[in-house]
Amino acid sequence: MKAPKKISKKEVILLAAKDAFRKNGVDKTSMDTLAALANVSKSTVYNYFSSKEELVIELLGDLWRESMEHAENNISNKGDIKTQLEHLLLSEINLVTSEEYLNLSKVSIGYFLYRSGGDREKECLQNMLKKETVLLRWLQKMIDSKQLFIENKYHAECQLQSLICNPAYWCQAIGIKPLLTDNEKLQLAKRTADLFLSYYQKPNSSECLN
Repeated sequence: MKAPKKISKKEVILLAAKDAFRKNGVDKTSMDTLAALANVSKSTVYNYFSSKEELVIELLGDLWRESMEHAENNISNKGDIKTQLEHLLLSEINLVTSEEYLNLSKVSIGYFLYRSGGDREKECLQNMLKKETVLLRWLQKMIDSKQLFIENKYHAECQLQSLICNPAYWCQAIGIKPLLTDNEKLQLAKRTADLFLSYYQKPNSSECLN
C-alpha cells in the first residue's frame, strides 16, 4: 500500500491562504495570519512568497489550471466544433466570474496598476501567462485537422479572451455591473463561438481580426 504523499510547506501555506481568503477576504488576511494558520513561522512564509501579492498570483494560476483541466477532461470529442468551443468558453467564463477569482484578481490588478511590482511577482505572473492553455491546445488541434484556418493561434486565443472578458469580467471586477446570470454566461459562450467560427472556419483568413 502506497504511503500518502507528504504535503510540502509551500502547499500547506497555499491551502491556508485559500481557506483564509475565502472566509475573510484577501485584504483582511495578513501574512502573520497565514503563518499561524499554516503552523509555520512568518519567515517560512516569506521564503516561499516575497509578498501577499505573489501568493495571490500563484493561487490565480492554480485556479486557472484546475478550471481548464476540468474543461479538458469533460469536453466531448464526439461533439461538433461549435459544441466543443462553447464548452471551453463557458468554462473560462465561469472561472472569471467566480467570487474567488474576482477577489484574487482584484488584488493582483491593483498591485500592478498602482505599484511597481517586485521582480518575483513579475516573474510569477509571466510564468502563469506563458503556460499553454487548454484553449491553445484545442486551437492547435483544430488547425492541424484543418477545421480552422488560423495563422497565429496566440492572436486567435487573445481575441477569444477579449470577447468573453469584456462583458463577463472587467465591469464586474470594478463593481459597475452585476455578475452575469447562468443564462447570460451560456448566451455569451454561444455568441462568441458563432462570431469566432464564422471567421476562422473559412479558408484564407488573415491571422487576426482588425
